[in-house]
Amino acid sequence: MVAEKSGRAKEKQRQYEEEFEAFLTYRYAVLLRFGYLLTGDIGAAEDMLDSALAGAYRHWRSTRLAGAEQVVRKTMLSGALSSWWRESLTQLTGWQGRRPLPVRAELPGAPASEEAEDLWHRLAGLPRLQRALMVLRYDENLELDAISELISQPPRRVTRLIEEALHSLAVREVVE
Repeated sequence: MVAEKSGRAKEKQRQYEEEFEAFLTYRYAVLLRFGYLLTGDIGAAEDMLDSALAGAYRHWRSTRLAGAEQVVRKTMLSGALSSWWRESLTQLTGWQGRRPLPVRAELPGAPASEEAEDLWHRLAGLPRLQRALMVLRYDENLELDAISELISQPPRRVTRLIEEALHSLAVREVVE
């Protein structure tokens, strides 16, 4: 009886590992892009994604039922907005700011034109929360209510912050 339970547990664990590997295979690049858009730094994006994936793996049984990609994205978003995450990253790695993506082609959807590259740099100059909201609204195509729920802020505040970010981007374009 005990050996039978042990065999089923091992089979279940093997199934979870295969599911997690499949998740990594199909979603890693997309999640890395999301992290890069949030941080503007490929190294920080990789660290943030790895941290989120480690948590997802530890709790895979419940994570997969809750929607693994949404759980990982929410963890990454929380990390990107957390000053604790940035401080710990600085202490652990000596990271002091943005490192540009070394080869843009490595990241799906990275800007190809000069105009897109300019927008990319202006986005990087926004405060963390505004940058995250712009990514969620215009890259992830989330509705205001979904964004509001994700960041635990009222929809009116989300709208105001997005408007401020758009204004800031427009002003920077005129000045530059």
